Amino acid sequence: MKKSLFVVLIISIVALTACLGPQSTKKNTMELYTQAAGTVSVQLTQVAALTPSPTFTNTPEPTPTPTLTPIPSPTPLPPTPTWAPIAAGRVTAPILLYYRIAGSVDEDPNYQWESPANMSPSIFRQQLDVLKSAGYNTVTVSQLAEVIRNGGVLPPNPVVITFEGAPISLCTQAFPIMKEYGFIGTVYA
Repeated sequence: MKKSLFVVLIISIVALTACLGPQSTKKNTMELYTQAAGTVSVQLTQVAALTPSPTFTNTPEPTPTPTLTPIPSPTPLPPTPTWAPIAAGRVTAPILLYYRIAGSVDEDPNYQWESPANMSPSIFRQQLDVLKSAGYNTVTVSQLAEVIRNGGVLPPNPVVITFEGAPISLCTQAFPIMKEYGFIGTVYA
């Protein structure tokens, strides 16, 4: 609607200018432009008055309904071992070395059939279960070396779990099983 009024204004100005011809003065042209602009302004105001303005209604905000969220009962954690002070050079701790935790090529692309370097994830899990049941607590090679050199504190029944190399099965098979038991290890890459 506004565009059509603007077009009418332009056509009116062009027509008036053509009708006045070259004999009209600059003053007459300016008066015509001013009259035409005033007419268009009045017409636009009338159109705006006819156009309904949007009304906003005040709707109440929804109130959340209270729902009871069940709180899971905490799982009992195994007791944290009390770390005991140990004199330098007086540490006894088994160090276990694993290479590839895989039972097939699907679990590790470098799997070698019937190689002593392979251990199936189920046997690895059984060994960790035995360690946990016997009360062993894992420490890193660095922790063990520090206590051997300078003395320090270690948990009761310390054990070191190490892995030679960094095969893919270490991430896909061994790590999730160790995480289940809360064990840590060292990777020689």
